[in-house]
Amino acid sequence: MYFKKLIVLFCGLFLLFACADKSKNDGSNKRSEATYIQSIDSLEKVLYAKTDKGIDRSAALATIGAYAGIVKDYPSTKLAAEYLFKAGEISSSLNYSTEAIGYFKAAYDNYPDFNKASYCLFLQAFIYENQLHQLGEAAHLYNEVIKKFPNEKIAQDAQACLNNLGKTDEELIKEFDAKNKKSS
Repeated sequence: MYFKKLIVLFCGLFLLFACADKSKNDGSNKRSEATYIQSIDSLEKVLYAKTDKGIDRSAALATIGAYAGIVKDYPSTKLAAEYLFKAGEISSSLNYSTEAIGYFKAAYDNYPDFNKASYCLFLQAFIYENQLHQLGEAAHLYNEVIKKFPNEKIAQDAQACLNNLGKTDEELIKEFDAKNKKSS
C-alpha cells in the first residue's frame, strides 16, 4: 500500500515538474493547464487516501506546490480560487500559519466573487487567533467578516469568536456553567 502511494506521488511530481508544454511559441517552459490538473488529481489521490498514519507531509507539500503553480501560471483558471483555498487548508493543517494566511488572503483579494470569500477572511482571523496568538489582528479580521458579510452565518461565528477572544478554557467553562445554572 505504501509503495503504491509512493509511485502515485512520484508520478504526480514527475508530471508536475518534468512535463512542460512545448507548444508555446514564446519560449516559456510554462506547463500546460491540463498537465497541472493531471498532477493535482494524482497528488490529491495520495494526499486524501485513507490511512491511519495521518497526513502524508510530502504529498501535502507537493499538492500545495501544484496548487500554487497553476494559480501563478494560469491565474484566470476557473479553479484558481478553490486551489488557493485548498492550499490554505493544507498549509494550516501542517501549521504553516503564515503561508496559510497568504493563500486565504490571495483567494479573498484576487477572487472577490469566490463562493468561499467569507471563509477565506474568517480563516485568516482564526489562524491569527489560534495558531499565531495575534489577538489584535484576529479581532480586526473577525470584525471585517461581520462588516462585509453581515447576512451570512459566518458573521455569527465571527461574533462568537470575538466574544470569546483571549479567554482561557477555564473562563469559558465558568461562563458555560453559569449559563446552564441560569437556565435551570
